[in-house]
Amino acid sequence: MAEYDAEVSDDPLYVLRHSTAHLLAAAVTELFPGARYAGGPPVENGFYYDFELSRPLSQDDLEPIQKRMAQIVARGDRFRQELLPHPEAVRRFEERDQPYKLYWINRKASDDELVSTYWTGDFLDLCRGPHVASAADIPAFKLMRVAGAYWLGDERNPQLSRVYGTAWFSEEELEDYLRTLAEAEKRDHKRLGRELRIFALDERTGVGNVLWLPNGATIRRELERWIVDEELARGYQHVVTPVFGKLDLYKQSGHWERYHDTMYPPMEAENGEELELRPMNCPHHILVYESELRSYRDLPLRIAEIGNNYRWEKSGELMGMIRVRSFALNDAHIFCTPEQLHSEIVGAIELARYFMDTLGVTDYRYRLSVRDPDHAKYVGTDEQWANAERALADALEALGETFELGVGEAAFYGPKIDFQVRDAHRRRHGADDRLPDRALRGRLPDLAGPAAGGGPADHGRARAVRQPGRGAAAPGPGPRRGGRARRAGGQEDRGGAQPQGALHGDRRRPRGRGRHRPGPRPRRRAVDGAARGVRRQADGGDRRAPPIGCGAVSARPAREWAPWHTSWTSARSRRRCGSGTGRTPTPPGSSRPLAASPATWATPGTARWRRSTSRTW
Repeated sequence: MAEYDAEVSDDPLYVLRHSTAHLLAAAVTELFPGARYAGGPPVENGFYYDFELSRPLSQDDLEPIQKRMAQIVARGDRFRQELLPHPEAVRRFEERDQPYKLYWINRKASDDELVSTYWTGDFLDLCRGPHVASAADIPAFKLMRVAGAYWLGDERNPQLSRVYGTAWFSEEELEDYLRTLAEAEKRDHKRLGRELRIFALDERTGVGNVLWLPNGATIRRELERWIVDEELARGYQHVVTPVFGKLDLYKQSGHWERYHDTMYPPMEAENGEELELRPMNCPHHILVYESELRSYRDLPLRIAEIGNNYRWEKSGELMGMIRVRSFALNDAHIFCTPEQLHSEIVGAIELARYFMDTLGVTDYRYRLSVRDPDHAKYVGTDEQWANAERALADALEALGETFELGVGEAAFYGPKIDFQVRDAHRRRHGADDRLPDRALRGRLPDLAGPAAGGGPADHGRARAVRQPGRGAAAPGPGPRRGGRARRAGGQEDRGGAQPQGALHGDRRRPRGRGRHRPGPRPRRRAVDGAARGVRRQADGGDRRAPPIGCGAVSARPAREWAPWHTSWTSARSRRRCGSGTGRTPTPPGSSRPLAASPATWATPGTARWRRSTSRTW
């Protein structure tokens, strides 16, 4: 039997709403002879059906349609399946002048297949079912609204009238749902944005572009500060990249090939160069990664940005601040080894949960979005996809989370975990995602081979974990520096990965003072990379440890820095740092003194040690 339905389920509520959609189509064809019906699947909280009529339907048409539906329910018209040979199915729908049903029959069913149809009284529809036994088994329903929709979502196709409705097992459930919607309407963001003077929409800026008013700009600014500060504390390195790039960049990454319909038209410069407003930050962050030689010892490397993005959404799909054409995306890309992938994904999910819980977002679920059987539209090998999908599933299972599988919902370059958030109107929105993204890097040649610095093959390739739209960055150890681990015999280990759970105290000199030569190496004990925050002294006071080597400032959280060995506080080191000498201290590895008086200086490891993330040496 031909499979032309997008989804089939035996869930009782799904079956009820599926049957109610057929009931709606039967009523419309009775009231509007000659109406062409396209399709009507169940959706969350209800159903819809698309029609082509001599005139578009309006909100005023809903009441008479609902009355006719009630009459069919009172008649008790039965749902009856009929399997037809392909030629007979074509003949039946040609007689009824139903080109949309013929499209699916010819597209999905071969000449030797049986085609499943369903009768609702005298109304015939193309469907696999299942359905309730009769229209009398549909106890409570209501038509909600009318909207326009293009056939197959393509604006080049005819625009149809889409009727939305909802159905429940009892009148009590229906009334409860309607009360919930009424309460949610009081919290509608478009109304609140206007009343609280948060944002405005003005067509003179172009539809889908938001004007942030002073109150809204304050809210946005505080959120951005909170997010950025948290990410910096967790080892992310924030960047700022241009809002446009050469069109060739997006062709190379594959975005233009697949998404050019939702990208702004290119701008042509005087020299003939084509520039494109960026729809996402991915290529720019990979260029940041390519901007200097990297070693696998630098991994994981987390690059983050709150970047402005631009997408040419269809005018009929725009909705307040939910669907717009210009927006700021809190985006990050993590470059890590395969061995680090699991912990990075787990950390990203945990931090996203922390941000959503802090903001009071609790009604969400996880969807693991994977490829569909048509592998031709995806980049990367089957092995890469299998490994990436398994890594995401393992991370969710490690956290004890349940998830649904979204077949065909993956990005063209990788699977992803979608955070499906439900709003006050009970609508689901994709608010967050995590995806291992190795294939996209492979399209940019400098990232296709081993990372600069050499090392074993399994460590020499960085894996990118993309986190678009997340509330924050991944926890876990901060980016390891490119130092050389010392073996037990004191020799430098120039190859291989750093031991798990150990952070080595090597630092490179600042730029301009030698090309990546290690500076003086104050030692410190190995510390588990999962340790975070401020270390507590025995007396309960906070002690913030200094940056490694006293030669640069890092954004890593204070608790990641290990206690110092006694060799650091030797007489030689104290003289180098100026402790007790009455002069301004000079950090090891630097010729520049600190801008601090001797009175504020103390031996590292004591409560008087002062750490400032704004100080540069």
